Amino acid sequence: MKTYINLLILLTLSFGLLVGSSSHFKEFGAERNFSANVTELNESLISCLCPENKTRYLKSGDTFTLLNITNRLGEEATFYVYTDSSSINHESEFFLSPNESVEVKATFYGLPGFYSITARVSADWANGSAELYACTINISSPRLEIEKHLMSGKESVKVGEKEYWTFRILVKNPGTSDDFVIKDTVPAELEILEISPSSGSYEILSNGMGNSGSSTITWYVHLENGDVEWLDVNVTTKQNPACRQEFTSPGAYCLNDGAEVVGYDIRSNPICITVYSDCDSGKCDEKCCDSDGCCDEDCDGYDGCNDSHNCHNESCDSDGCCYENHECQDGNGSKEKRRGHRS
Repeated sequence: MKTYINLLILLTLSFGLLVGSSSHFKEFGAERNFSANVTELNESLISCLCPENKTRYLKSGDTFTLLNITNRLGEEATFYVYTDSSSINHESEFFLSPNESVEVKATFYGLPGFYSITARVSADWANGSAELYACTINISSPRLEIEKHLMSGKESVKVGEKEYWTFRILVKNPGTSDDFVIKDTVPAELEILEISPSSGSYEILSNGMGNSGSSTITWYVHLENGDVEWLDVNVTTKQNPACRQEFTSPGAYCLNDGAEVVGYDIRSNPICITVYSDCDSGKCDEKCCDSDGCCDEDCDGYDGCNDSHNCHNESCDSDGCCYENHECQDGNGSKEKRRGHRS
């Protein structure tokens, strides 16, 4: 839950007060009375926002957001950020105009272990000054590790051929025990056949209408210190709405995004493959290949040969060929005439 610690200052007449949100106080000098109030309202005049997830899994040298500061005083102010640990480095002084905000970044330099760091913020402006408690950031080092491995399947495949792959999401926890949520997205060209986790549970969310969209996998898993868990995913190429077998064009494709540990800014590598056509492989004369890499061996035209003409489902043969004009593709990418019947 995001924690807002805001300081609302009303300046009145004749005396100064000592104000603070912890054991730290700082004198306010002004010619008008004032009061201080810590609220949860965004309308307050000084806003300090701590990151939503206060535990960070970091390795030495990683940079992260310490907190955010917004100046709503209606006048210029200088803000100072203090932390009680020598294991992080950050800028300490920020001059902000009215309604200006700053994201305070810090870099962690520490040995493996657990760190609890308190950040405090003070402010000076023409009509007063204040010091307030900001938040506590927990750091676990080394960070959670996540990676992807291709367990089976080809890394180079031909346009329009049915293919199968198995990839593994692997997580290692050298830090503190916790519950983790891991998400990954499988693109629209692929169908998920099976998922096998070593531990935890999962769900699949289909994006888009019917079978035409991508799929998001969400894995819920608990990891003790030193635990290693994995999730195996079996996928295959789909037949698209035009009844053509994916992948329909040569190029580079990723079987999934980088898997993300939700809330921790940690992401794995993706797994990508290369899709080639007969033109790419040199098996077909280049002048007889259409823009989709379909090989028309007898060079009699491209109609029905994986070109840009879409077919209705009832007008396609098993190779994804459009035979509305009685021309169909055989299994090798060449064309042959079909008279009055469907193959």
